[in-house]
Amino acid sequence: MYAAIKNLRRLPLLLLVRLGWAGPVAWLCHFFVTSLERDGATGPVVLALNPGRFRGDLEVLAEEQGVRIRAMSFAWQCFLYTCFYKEADSCILDKDEPRIATAQIAYRAFLRKFLPRLFATLGVEAVIGAATHYRQDYDIATVSHELNIPTLILQREGNLGSLAVQRQFSDRCKQVGRFHGTKLMVHNAVQKNILLDTGFATPDQVTVGGNIRM
Repeated sequence: MYAAIKNLRRLPLLLLVRLGWAGPVAWLCHFFVTSLERDGATGPVVLALNPGRFRGDLEVLAEEQGVRIRAMSFAWQCFLYTCFYKEADSCILDKDEPRIATAQIAYRAFLRKFLPRLFATLGVEAVIGAATHYRQDYDIATVSHELNIPTLILQREGNLGSLAVQRQFSDRCKQVGRFHGTKLMVHNAVQKNILLDTGFATPDQVTVGGNIRM
């Protein structure tokens, strides 16, 4: 019964998305974006995707005078994602499956209308994510980059635990194919070498910056 009521409340918003009414959806969405910044901060406004995955990096960045963080509601990301994909679909690894490819085309068409309106409302000048493989981030980051909004992935995992972990990261890079953003900042040279050796990214796309929260 609760699920039915929840779905009924979701229906009007789902209808707005499916009709492509990006303006009203962006206006509603901006109420669910959290601001993280120091008092008097005047730097660029950066939209953080999937903010819970940063493990403290956002709070460290928010202490800098020269940056203002806007944390995107992950619940909203999941809602937008499931307006087009089934909940368990991977738009990254299964993107060649016809049904998922069709959903991706439709979702990105909506994002091309939705994101400029959301960015304008929030004053967003850049987008950041915590890893390359979060499916709810993938299309948003891809379209943001396409719209010439700098899109930086602060790759969270260090991939130093074992050779098996490094192989797992390498396999994931090969499955995805190519980097979908502007720049990747990684913790160490191990990560950078994997990204380059797999052809996932080019040398000018990858920077070794260490672990921000450390």
